[in-house]
Amino acid sequence: MLENVTSEFDSTISMVTHLDGEFFDMMQTTKVFKSFESIQDNAADSDFNLGKVRLAWATLHSLLHSKRTAYRQNGYIWLIELLVSDIISESETSSISNIRKLQEELEMIVVQDASSPHVVRLTTWFLCGLLKSKYNYIRWGFLFVLEKFLMQCQILLNKSNLQHVNGDGVVNHDISSESLEKANAVIGVMNSALLLVVSINETDRINVLK
Repeated sequence: MLENVTSEFDSTISMVTHLDGEFFDMMQTTKVFKSFESIQDNAADSDFNLGKVRLAWATLHSLLHSKRTAYRQNGYIWLIELLVSDIISESETSSISNIRKLQEELEMIVVQDASSPHVVRLTTWFLCGLLKSKYNYIRWGFLFVLEKFLMQCQILLNKSNLQHVNGDGVVNHDISSESLEKANAVIGVMNSALLLVVSINETDRINVLK
């Protein structure tokens, strides 16, 4: 019986590891409903489908914590895209602010702030949830996602720098200061994430690197 259920579940997961229409819809759903607050705010809407939202997030969780490498890789791609979408903004200043917001969320999880479940976005919870796994190959996923995400942030924030360079390749002082601010924002996220690793090592006695 258990084998039959497992087989059916694997079949379902294998279907969504390909970027078909259903999988794309689930990704879009998680982009729209990224927090408990956004879900609660739309609960009264007649067009709101709570089951669809739950299925989307449950699918992402299953991929991230799967024993199969291919499934986890798809989960990582999905989660990284969600994290990057949290950062992207038409306003460059807002993008930096969004990165700092992620840093604040990580810090709230480190200190186990009682209000964090309602304030921290689901994307951040899912990222940090990788560290709580008893399996080392799942915990390593945290470092993988973090590295790729930080690289994407740096690429996105550096795009505007190229646009501000004049024809002689000279960057003015204001742009240099702005670049430093961007770098500090990204480093801040990295520091908070690594602090979380250290914190979990101490409280849960889990060595992420083993």
